[in-house]
Amino acid sequence: EADSRARAPAGGVLASALDMALFARELLASYRAPGGLLSQDGVRELWWATTDLGCGGSCPYERYYGIGFFTDTLPGEPVRQIGHGGSRPGYASAFVLRPEANRAVCILANADGSTVRLSDVAKAILDDFE
Repeated sequence: EADSRARAPAGGVLASALDMALFARELLASYRAPGGLLSQDGVRELWWATTDLGCGGSCPYERYYGIGFFTDTLPGEPVRQIGHGGSRPGYASAFVLRPEANRAVCILANADGSTVRLSDVAKAILDDFE
């Protein structure tokens, strides 16, 4: 990985599945208890709705947008599901976390693809563990 060059992944960032798993672990740990990468209050505020996307029950991701994440959670409530995805020519990704369940799935694809479809696959994987 250290010798590879990014050829336009989302944001120019190169991350492996292991990088994303470690990131998810740290975010979930911050949500669940003090002393994590972020403060417990900080990560909850990050994932609470700041904008209603106005799509009701037919949203491609989640109904609300927080700070960098799509979310299904209003401020002050337990965070059930958040997600983020991205695509650039030749790359697509979906990152979905269910903080209350302490679970996460990240899909990284070296191909053009629908981030909505990848997000749906990530959610279906998470559903299998409920």
